[in-house]
Amino acid sequence: MTLRRFLPFLIAAVGLFAIALVPSNADLTIKARSVVTVPPNMANKQLAGAISAVMGNNTDSVVYINSKKMRFDNAFFIMLADSATGSLLMLNPANKTYIVSSLTAVSINAAGGVGALGQSSGRTVVDTGKTTTLMGHVARHYVVSLTIKFNDQATTVTQDILAAQDFAAADLDAWGKMFGKATGIEIKGIPLVSTMKMAGGLLDGITTLDEVTSLSSDPIRPAVFAIPEGYTEAAMPAPPTPPAATQTPAEGGK
Repeated sequence: MTLRRFLPFLIAAVGLFAIALVPSNADLTIKARSVVTVPPNMANKQLAGAISAVMGNNTDSVVYINSKKMRFDNAFFIMLADSATGSLLMLNPANKTYIVSSLTAVSINAAGGVGALGQSSGRTVVDTGKTTTLMGHVARHYVVSLTIKFNDQATTVTQDILAAQDFAAADLDAWGKMFGKATGIEIKGIPLVSTMKMAGGLLDGITTLDEVTSLSSDPIRPAVFAIPEGYTEAAMPAPPTPPAATQTPAEGGK
């Protein structure tokens, strides 16, 4: 499998960690926009081109949550999760197939430090104590740092998170437990804005901005959490070998 074909699954894993599979007391619909910026001078042109082609400059997404189920939609895939059964399905609307996984598998990978981008280590979480108001909610500032190895090259990742803390106590508790379980990151609050910067290695210079654009507590139809008609099961693809770094003479001389 080529890196470009595997990237939607990489994005799915990142999206899963971002939304954290929160079991909420009431229906909640969260619309968000993710903006990915790839530096024009990125050394690995194949990787840069694949990320740009698949992720584009921005991606709109919607998260639907009820007491035990979650659905995540964007332009590339759909994820369905059920906290009662532990099931996790990744759907590909382009060919109407779905892949079966589990929340347990995701948790095991996170506990072992294996994220969507590679082996991670040195994770730290800092509560700065600063707060700001976003969309009528009081959000607290956290800084998360870690190092990941992608194709044996280390990249430092720094993430600034503004998490709203004035939701119902039960919802905050559930969100925090699931977010920590999936990512190893313990914060209090539901993230409304997250900025991630990568430095060093093959991913040097890539930045992402995830921002909630609307929140709704309107009732969600049960059909939203079901596999649509016409979909068939497919096998889970094996992760590809990342392309080796290549540099032009000019870039190598920097």
